[in-house]
Amino acid sequence: MSAVMLPLSEKLETLLRRGASAMGSFQPNILLPYIEEELTATEFNQAEAFLKCPVTNDKTFGWNLPEVYQEYLESRCSTMN
Repeated sequence: MSAVMLPLSEKLETLLRRGASAMGSFQPNILLPYIEEELTATEFNQAEAFLKCPVTNDKTFGWNLPEVYQEYLESRCSTMN
């Protein structure tokens, strides 16, 4: 199983929400630097791949992050990385 196909952990979900809230953006190049020190390399790769898909498809997330992540897993985006 590749890093991008991993389930969304509670830790990563919390960090993504915190980063998006603090930075006001879902763009990987803006959000990831804010949380990267708290991520493992695998989590970073997983988050980067996920964030590239919703941004490209004009999706956002908040309380519905698990649902958006599930859509990502079911999409072509998760298999293209």
